[in-house]
Amino acid sequence: MAYYLIIFNMLIWIFVCTYGCYKEKISNVQCKTLFLFANFLILALCAGLRNISVGSDTHSYAKHYIVICHSSLKDILSNFKFYGMEIGYNLLCKLISYISPNYYFFQIIVCFLFCFGMMRFIKKNAINPLLSVSVFLGSGMYLYSFNILRQMLAVMLVANAWEYLKSKKYFRYISIVLIATTFHITALSFFVSFIIYSLWKYRKLRKYIVLGILFTGLEYERILIFLTPILKRFYNYGNYLVNDRAKQTAGFVTIFWIIILVMALIELLYKNEQGSSKNLYSVFSIITVVCNFIGLHFNYVDRIGFFFMPFWILLFDNFYFIIANKIIKTIYLCGTITCMLIYFIISSGTTQHIYSLCF
Repeated sequence: MAYYLIIFNMLIWIFVCTYGCYKEKISNVQCKTLFLFANFLILALCAGLRNISVGSDTHSYAKHYIVICHSSLKDILSNFKFYGMEIGYNLLCKLISYISPNYYFFQIIVCFLFCFGMMRFIKKNAINPLLSVSVFLGSGMYLYSFNILRQMLAVMLVANAWEYLKSKKYFRYISIVLIATTFHITALSFFVSFIIYSLWKYRKLRKYIVLGILFTGLEYERILIFLTPILKRFYNYGNYLVNDRAKQTAGFVTIFWIIILVMALIELLYKNEQGSSKNLYSVFSIITVVCNFIGLHFNYVDRIGFFFMPFWILLFDNFYFIIANKIIKTIYLCGTITCMLIYFIISSGTTQHIYSLCF
């Protein structure tokens, strides 16, 4: 816990120093870049230099890396999944193993890839860097990378595919999503973004898209009953229909999900001129919330929602700029940052996140 508190002090200090850039008349773009770089450098170092005891799956990743180091490239390429992990992740492990067989070296590299990949996403799509970093921390995305590294690498990749979908560079979008799939097969679910993006231009269909997503969340039990016979035929998914552990640990996090759901609906109802692509931040945020709620009863559905979680950052960022009153805007900014940091501190205090360095 002490380490996380120190990190927050450093982050706040960096913000204060970065604010001084404005006094020196450095451009907002340069100031934003400097702030994001300094923050994500600290976050990457914190994640990369952690002991393998930090994070529920870190030890398993360390053992897998050793296996890859002693495996031939031919064996790795022979199956899409090798020792239970996808080919893209295994190839990355093998590539880095040629430089060093030390797991901590690998951990530093992939943590830098994840953190600076998310920094790129924020820089390209968000406006308020302080608010964006706070949501990145408070939403759990950063701490998730301590546990489900492969999937969070895939999440980072699909998040950066979004800009190519917006700019209609479909080949790049599809290529990045497919690469993400080689890290975690569930990244295929992000192709839903293409379907929704394509349909969103039809104004009459928009409300039906949102209602369809909400209906799925409300009627998930009937949908699961219908899907159970089908799911049992594949990978024994029938065993995943009960998730008592998640129900026990959800707690007040559901309040956070409800707040996001309300914010997303307000943004969708709000008559603004920001363009349809920004409205989709709300739609994708709703998908994440719905998947999280279903995940309380059906294991791993929430993992699908993770691929749309980066849009929470853009939701909070966009919401800040639709508030006209300066006093309310300040209260919203300070309140959001405070709540996100408090939640991050609480989350980092769990047993699996008790921090220790690798040396």
